[in-house]
Amino acid sequence: MKKQTAVLGQAVSNNAVVAVTESKLSDKEMVSILRQQVEYMQAVIQKLKAEAKQPSQNAYAAGTEVNKDGIPVGLVCHGVTSKSHFLLFLEVEEDGYIVGATKYDSLSAAAQAVSGVRRSGWTFWKLASGTTLKEAFKHR
Repeated sequence: MKKQTAVLGQAVSNNAVVAVTESKLSDKEMVSILRQQVEYMQAVIQKLKAEAKQPSQNAYAAGTEVNKDGIPVGLVCHGVTSKSHFLLFLEVEEDGYIVGATKYDSLSAAAQAVSGVRRSGWTFWKLASGTTLKEAFKHR
């Protein structure tokens, strides 16, 4: 996979990972990356809005595929850290968890990667309602 760099953050553009470093990209390339990030955020917001309308995790019970941790595949959760000051989004997949363009094997690995400190992913990641995954899915 070809590597490019930008000051804009992390995104995937034309099958290339855009890393967080300083470099000179053309205005056209930066606009393209920003558009992709906005489109991704809009999709995540739509998923969060749909999830917020669900009365509880029981709404996912009938016919919804769950991953190895018992969390519905496709569910979008959020977390926030003191160093980022903005919402971070995690999407549940059948075999892992996606934050940005990076896949993690566990909730805790994703939480640690974005926050920089070791922590429980079950309490870091939350549903749109503010409920932790531990509370929602009764993980002990």
